[in-house]
Amino acid sequence: EEEGVELKELTQKRSERDDTELFDPSEEALLGNDDSLNIDFVNNPNEWKNDQILNIALLTLAFAFTRTAVFIQLLITPLTSRSMNPNSIHNDSLILPTDTIPLAFLYYGATFIAPFASWFMTKHGRRKGFILGCFLGILGALINILSTLSFSISSFYLSFSLLILGTLFLGFANGFTQFFRFAAADSSPPNSRSLSISIVLFGGDLAALLGPSIATYSIQLFPTPFSASYLSLVLLFSLALIPLFFLSIPPPPPIHNLPSTQKPRSFSQLLLIPRLSLSLITSTIAFSTMVLLMVLIPLVMKRENYSVAQTSHVLQLHSLGMFAPGLLVGVLIDRLGPLGIDAIGLIGIAMAAAVMAFGEGIGYFFG
Repeated sequence: EEEGVELKELTQKRSERDDTELFDPSEEALLGNDDSLNIDFVNNPNEWKNDQILNIALLTLAFAFTRTAVFIQLLITPLTSRSMNPNSIHNDSLILPTDTIPLAFLYYGATFIAPFASWFMTKHGRRKGFILGCFLGILGALINILSTLSFSISSFYLSFSLLILGTLFLGFANGFTQFFRFAAADSSPPNSRSLSISIVLFGGDLAALLGPSIATYSIQLFPTPFSASYLSLVLLFSLALIPLFFLSIPPPPPIHNLPSTQKPRSFSQLLLIPRLSLSLITSTIAFSTMVLLMVLIPLVMKRENYSVAQTSHVLQLHSLGMFAPGLLVGVLIDRLGPLGIDAIGLIGIAMAAAVMAFGEGIGYFFG
């Protein structure tokens, strides 16, 4: 009888509320509204459920496989491009423009596909979006295998064009898989979202341990150099599909069913938020500097006659540096705030660039 009275009061309250008021999701859950947030607010909203724990484990495993694929791409793409260019034989000490173009398309693809990936997953769900991303990665890797095989029987321009095309599709795949961390937040209790993101990012540490061995031993595994490396990408994206098929994350509520105060703002409105604008500026600076360093390291180390194993270990330290602090980031954000963490990250990148500017010995690369 008391529950009936409570539901009656909530129903009356909702009927009297206009769209400009913020709504309480727990009321929507109690009323059984189909347009509610698909979260069980009736019980303790901060309590972990079995399906949420499973989702975090599946996302971590899938992220480990896809990040291993990214690690291999960072190492072999510049080396593949340089090996294709006949001019590199006569310019062994120079880094040619064609050496860096294919890897640039890896980042172009990830950047340009991101808005579509966000729209697709809003409409069709995270699971289908991640599966689509993995299939795009498989397609890109297959095109790059064709590129390496065609180099011995066709012109440089055809093989180079195929390499760019395949790397672009791999970039599309990376654009989808970057949303793993947001999926972790979607599939966790409200007070544990930072922890969930940190756990999923731990998959990057696993990738840093797997990547060097796969990259080093696959380059010359087949008679055609680098073809086995790209085949390993096919296998890694295929392995990532296995946990994703078991993923179950509730879709977000339809935008048209949200109150006006909950409707998404336009891009121009978002840019007027000072903290968001500052975050865009700092992330652009940080990511641009990181890409510059990662593109050049394999080429400069090859020019200085370092082995592929040494280069892969340098990139391994880079990956560990990216993801090892992940388990502490949530705690540090709570203590120092987002701006404090941004400042620490920018200082770290500046220090890395400064160390590498002083010399080309192996110690500088590891630093």
